[in-house]
Amino acid sequence: MQFLQEKQVGVVHAGEILKIYGSQALAVLSQDPYQMARDLPRGGFELADAIALRSGLPRDDEKRLQAALIHVLILAGQEGHVCVEKEGLLTRAASVCGVGA
Repeated sequence: MQFLQEKQVGVVHAGEILKIYGSQALAVLSQDPYQMARDLPRGGFELADAIALRSGLPRDDEKRLQAALIHVLILAGQEGHVCVEKEGLLTRAASVCGVGA
């Protein structure tokens, strides 16, 4: 729980994280915070991204960019899409990350 407090994760989100990962929360988030983006259907990427960036991960890190692409694909699927054009995927992922496409 201290790890989450240090990363400025609120009580509600911390509770969700602990509910999903239990005693393995620290290990999972230390190894790959973006795992949460795949496990939390709504808001997981934003929360994982905040934790990763506060942990010192560079904004252009490959894991971050991959997670953004997966996040955008998940959102597209939730919106009813069965495919996404490459340019649209890259543009939306870059927007999510705040980096150039």
